Amino acid sequence: MPSPTPLTPILASALPGPGVPDELHVDAFRRAADVLLHHATLFIAGSPHRLTEVEFYWHGPGHEDPFAHRDPSQVDSGIWYFHRQGGTYKGGTYKGVDIAMGRRPDTYVGILLRSIVDLTSGTWIEGSCKCVDHVLSRTGKESVAALAGSFDGSIDPREGSPLFLAHEDPPGGAAEVFDSPRVGLTLKKGATPERRAFLGRPYRFTTEPAQTAKGRPHFVIRLHQKGWSNKAIAKRLGVGAVFVGRCVAAYEAGKGRDPEEYRGDLSVGQLCEVWGALA
Repeated sequence: MPSPTPLTPILASALPGPGVPDELHVDAFRRAADVLLHHATLFIAGSPHRLTEVEFYWHGPGHEDPFAHRDPSQVDSGIWYFHRQGGTYKGGTYKGVDIAMGRRPDTYVGILLRSIVDLTSGTWIEGSCKCVDHVLSRTGKESVAALAGSFDGSIDPREGSPLFLAHEDPPGGAAEVFDSPRVGLTLKKGATPERRAFLGRPYRFTTEPAQTAKGRPHFVIRLHQKGWSNKAIAKRLGVGAVFVGRCVAAYEAGKGRDPEEYRGDLSVGQLCEVWGALA
């Protein structure tokens, strides 16, 4: 049986190169998302999984995303970055894991795994924390620290690696990829020009928008921006027409408003309004 093909060089070739203008990053992210969602298989303790939802965070010259973690390890390429703060791995619901694809010395890149499917059992795992919990359960590790300390951290196939990606098409064929703003981002730390510029960018990608429970308003507004009718949005996402109508109405009502009004905790309607304010 041939050895699995490493993914790092293929993924790196899809991502923005040095000097790429800010506005072209989204096209590169879409190419990279296609690699991950259609041409990569995630192996956890030898068990194959399909990636179904990812988010991109990139802070480097010409594209300084204020929502990127910028952990020192994220200037490296082709390694796993388990979320941490102050050198300590995050626990509880704050756990998460990125594919770090940075460039030394000053380009920090994290591709967050948000949803995966266990191809052996068919189990759908949604949420960055739950993805990490699933990895820990499958590998039999008690903690993120124990898992991270058990191998070299490469995303590529290694002898005995508990967690790696291979350039191998998962079953199911190529499904349409949908994008949207990223989940969980706010203006709580201030409506700075940088935060305004990046809050609503469509850097989240999935092949399963109807099955994805979190961040549905994000998909509604993104499809509305692309000219979809409310009826078509409701049908594609499997949500009620009333819900879609409320999201769209809030988005349109937010146009012309000051984003500074949205610095606290936001309801679904206010979240849609702030995207309108930033449009």
